[in-house]
Amino acid sequence: MLQTDAGTRSETLPKAGVGIVLLVSTMIVLMGLASDVVNGGDKWHQGDWLIHDLNGAVRRGAFGRWIILFSDALGLSPVWTAAFFQAVITISIPVLFWRISSAVGAWSATLLLISTPAMIFLFWAGDIQGALRKEIIGVLAVLFAGIGVARGQFVPAALGG
Repeated sequence: MLQTDAGTRSETLPKAGVGIVLLVSTMIVLMGLASDVVNGGDKWHQGDWLIHDLNGAVRRGAFGRWIILFSDALGLSPVWTAAFFQAVITISIPVLFWRISSAVGAWSATLLLISTPAMIFLFWAGDIQGALRKEIIGVLAVLFAGIGVARGQFVPAALGG
């Protein structure tokens, strides 16, 4: 393989492609999130996060209760609070994926990006209506575990860097 300042030529092109896909997909999702917030929230995107059990037992209600209590304590709109958490996770997913791609190599990362359902960003960019559900918390957890696996470390070590 040909060595260059940026690494081997065979790794540079797919790494750039992975980076471009992650950046463009993330920007599309964040623009959709901004549109939701400006319009007062979306019944699926933020509404799913705000299902609560403040008036009685509801399946999946504990998470929404904590967002609402957190919002009330800070004097913020629950939609803005949910959107903030969504934005943090939306930015974290491609950052963690990029770290994994650096550990496993660009070709492996390209295959992972194309083939795994965990990289839902590709689907989100094509159909924003399916984006920003609470499932992204699970994707984030899988990527944290993936960093540890890619480095050959235990998962708790991945959380500390």
